[in-house]
Amino acid sequence: MSPFWKRWAVAVGLLLATAVYVELAPFGEETPLRGDLRQLPAQLGDWTQVSGEGMEEFNLFQMGEAQFSRTYRNDRGEAVSLYVSYLGKFRYGHNFFEGRNPSPGKKWNPQGNSEIKINVRRRPLKINEIRFRRGGEQMLVTYWYFMGDADLTEKGKGRIKQALNVMLNRRTDVALVKVSSSYHADGEKNAHHIHHEKFIQEMVPFLIEFLPYNLE
Repeated sequence: MSPFWKRWAVAVGLLLATAVYVELAPFGEETPLRGDLRQLPAQLGDWTQVSGEGMEEFNLFQMGEAQFSRTYRNDRGEAVSLYVSYLGKFRYGHNFFEGRNPSPGKKWNPQGNSEIKINVRRRPLKINEIRFRRGGEQMLVTYWYFMGDADLTEKGKGRIKQALNVMLNRRTDVALVKVSSSYHADGEKNAHHIHHEKFIQEMVPFLIEFLPYNLE
């Protein structure tokens, strides 16, 4: 075997060994939540819960150890749905970074996405914003991940970071937070972007009391 093919075989072998290690040997201790997510207040600043535990609004990709869905509305009639899913430790078959996870469900087609920043407690929080369409209905979804004390928007980087944490025996917990709202006319998108921003600024300081992360 030529030196080139030997190096190639070694590289492939290391990649396969790493993949098997990451998928089948999740070491490390589980990181518990600070509190029961179901106890998140019904009143979040100007936003009041109007329905809860209704999971039909979201694509249930992987069942986390703790998750819920709620809809909140403010006194101006603006409504958003909140979905939170948490996994305290990496487990085989639970890929929070799967590409279809942000989708509201089947037959929703993405129309464009961007990364934005929203200031929460004077700290910029990186968030993904994606617009979906299904027939004449549209939905704006903003989402991000928490890992350690970092907020992540890139699925690939999140998966790599989690794999490295597994191999280095570090904490491997991850949370996915999604906010969504539906509308029909293209011109309504900017208004819903503003709704999401206001809701996230009010909601995150409450949510972070339950998740094992800090924003300071």
